[in-house]
Amino acid sequence: MDLSTLWPCLISFALYWIFYIPVDQPSAMALILKCLPTINLAAAVDLQTKPLSHRQTMIKWGLAFSVLGDAALVWPWGFLIGIINFAVAHYFYIRSVPTANFMGKKPAISVFFGLVLYSLAL
Repeated sequence: MDLSTLWPCLISFALYWIFYIPVDQPSAMALILKCLPTINLAAAVDLQTKPLSHRQTMIKWGLAFSVLGDAALVWPWGFLIGIINFAVAHYFYIRSVPTANFMGKKPAISVFFGLVLYSLAL
């Protein structure tokens, strides 16, 4: 990814942090400032060479649903809608990970170690 396609995203991140709007003041400006960095990042992914790979397409869709989740979270009544959109976004992010040989030559051992590590975290 060329750095020049990321400049709008970096600038919008800076604007978000400079003009930070507290959660107790939802407004259209808060919505724009909160969603603009992710929209710019999705545009940067979309501006890559065509046709987009499966991974790029899944990331683009994940970013699109992340924008919807961010937009819903600007207002307190949008919490559930935001969480649902973030869940859909994570589905697309997970789909973007290549799964060929992801768990090694012996997947049963990988699953066993994953369960052991997960149980230690509880």
